Amino acid sequence: MLNKQDVIKYTSSLTLLFVEDNQEVRESALFLLEDIFKNIILAVNGQDGIDKFKKNNIDVIITDIDMPVMNGMDMIEKIKKIDSDMPIVILSALMRTEYFIQSIKLGVKGYLLKPLDIDALFDSLDSVTAKIHLKDKMLENMKLKERMEQALLGNHDGLWDWNLITNDVHFSPRWKEIIGYSDDELSNDFITWEGRVYPDDMEATMVNIQDNIDGKTNYFENIHRIKHKDGHWVWVLDRGKTVYDENGKPIRMIGTHTDITQTKLIEIELSKKNALLKNHDKYLQAIIDNLENPTMLIKDDYTVELMNSALRNQLSNINIADVNKPKCYEISHHYSTPCDGDKHPCPLRDVIDSKEPISVVHVHCNPDGSKQNVELTVTPLFDENKKCIGIIESAKDIADYDTLNMG
Repeated sequence: MLNKQDVIKYTSSLTLLFVEDNQEVRESALFLLEDIFKNIILAVNGQDGIDKFKKNNIDVIITDIDMPVMNGMDMIEKIKKIDSDMPIVILSALMRTEYFIQSIKLGVKGYLLKPLDIDALFDSLDSVTAKIHLKDKMLENMKLKERMEQALLGNHDGLWDWNLITNDVHFSPRWKEIIGYSDDELSNDFITWEGRVYPDDMEATMVNIQDNIDGKTNYFENIHRIKHKDGHWVWVLDRGKTVYDENGKPIRMIGTHTDITQTKLIEIELSKKNALLKNHDKYLQAIIDNLENPTMLIKDDYTVELMNSALRNQLSNINIADVNKPKCYEISHHYSTPCDGDKHPCPLRDVIDSKEPISVVHVHCNPDGSKQNVELTVTPLFDENKKCIGIIESAKDIADYDTLNMG
């Protein structure tokens, strides 16, 4: 038996066809039912009920029996020929034996007496909503299986189907193949999977599974490792969904395994390289921070990747468009575009092309408007493939440069 809250939860998404020739009864019923059902469609006799049933997606029917044009029993019989599973409740002023017997034969789900009593209505709707809920779950499970089958056909995934009552698990031949076994080499029980999961991955995986069983998530998704027959670890993307019975009890989980080992190994390798680069940057930062002259590491797009303390201390009055990606020309000359011309020759492009260090003299503009002669010592920066990816630039103040050239 469902409680009233459960009944309302199910009926709140349903469309009711209410068939009654008496206007006063219709208005009274509408007042009682409008907070229970999502939609209510009114019909004034059996023929009107059939017409509206054909034009609308009806989930439940409540109907009177004695009506003009076509009575309720004739309407029920015709509707049952269209949809034998349509849940129907009779509302009548009298409990007539012949109607009661006929309604049972037609598969009517409830028999209510006028005036409509809300508690009696909930008792009748109990079995109706439970059946609708079960039907919805069956359709949901069918759609889930279809999605799983499509996933298997398209991605060569392995299927698993776990009976939560018996703890038996069906593993498809592809599921077993992913970890190096033929179909007859592994038994279909929970320990087949549990005993092969990487120990450090088990706790998080079980938390994800339990959250889905408890209804906290719509789908289960987890990445973990399973031991291959030859001893190495296979990374799998594990996806699934819990299936519930008509009472909301979890009875099954069904899902797939996707072998993502190659992708995961590449990800791990990139992570290691990124860690090495970060350590390299820290090492390089420590070196340039000990240099007296302002020094910066500039990438091939003019972005300053690193700068030493001597330069960083000079940036307080400089406008930079993106503080996370400052440009060398913003820092040196307060320009919004790369340096150009004889006065401010840009060494970046020349060094990247020649792969040779150079020295040039620049006239730097200070924030207070004064000019400063600096000698730039520029060294190419290479990656592991010996490709020049930027420069290390150090600026030395040569205040007497003009005087020396005049002499």
